Amino acid sequence: STEEWLRRLDFELGIGPFGHTEDDDFEEEEISNSDEPEFHGTGCNDNDDNDIPSFAKETVAINCILSRCSYFMYNANLQIQISCCDIILSGFQSLGKIGSFRKMRYGEASSNPLLPAIAEFWPPMITRLRSTSSSLLTAKTLSRSDLSIGQIMATDRDEAPSRKGLEIFMSKLLEIASELCLISDGFFVDRFENDVYPILYKHLGDILHGRAG
Repeated sequence: STEEWLRRLDFELGIGPFGHTEDDDFEEEEISNSDEPEFHGTGCNDNDDNDIPSFAKETVAINCILSRCSYFMYNANLQIQISCCDIILSGFQSLGKIGSFRKMRYGEASSNPLLPAIAEFWPPMITRLRSTSSSLLTAKTLSRSDLSIGQIMATDRDEAPSRKGLEIFMSKLLEIASELCLISDGFFVDRFENDVYPILYKHLGDILHGRAG
């Protein structure tokens, strides 16, 4: 059943029953390691002005979703990978909004849940970005006349990801990187320069070489 399958996935990912790894007490860490006041509600209680939301439970849930989507980034179905990119982008944006709220409410010393999420979930994304980039660059060097009859037939039957599908997937990954540059207060700069820029440089060089040829 679906529930049993999700339980097996949670076990493989090491996710506890509340959506975080069993080795981490994430909710307590989110509250106690900052200057934010202790919060026991969900941020929706309008009857008590002293209850200031820290969105700890929401942060845990978002990180759980990011963890699962990072797992499915390696699924054989390219459409699933593309869909996961949209979910991951929304997750990062939500964490960024929580971080902005805390900064506005508590000042510069407040914790931003986006930053540890980037540190944890960017590595699998850059791995997929590099492999997708490599596949696209290889595809560009091959014309249909260079392929064997068997390879052409396999391509026509969509047994391998299409070039168009890979381009869409890569654009989704680059969209995530672009958004992280905007919302992470400079935290993503080194990752962009060291991870993303070399990939863009290769593709821009390939495009210019193709036009010159």
